[in-house]
Amino acid sequence: MTEQQRQHILDRYFDLETYMQEYRKALLWLTHGNHKTTPHPTKQETQQIIQTIQEKITSLLTEIDASINV
Repeated sequence: MTEQQRQHILDRYFDLETYMQEYRKALLWLTHGNHKTTPHPTKQETQQIIQTIQEKITSLLTEIDASINV
């Protein structure tokens, strides 16, 4: 594995950490939030956010796996 490939994987890993934090935050909001009086996203919007983050995480993991197996 070249240094450039290694750096690319590390960069993706940091992106993955960021997405995981966003995912945790959205799950907590879905579990404990979603009150009608707050300006935060509704339950449906939060579920859509979670779905989008899941897709990004899956994509990143696929990309990392492809980079390692090259």
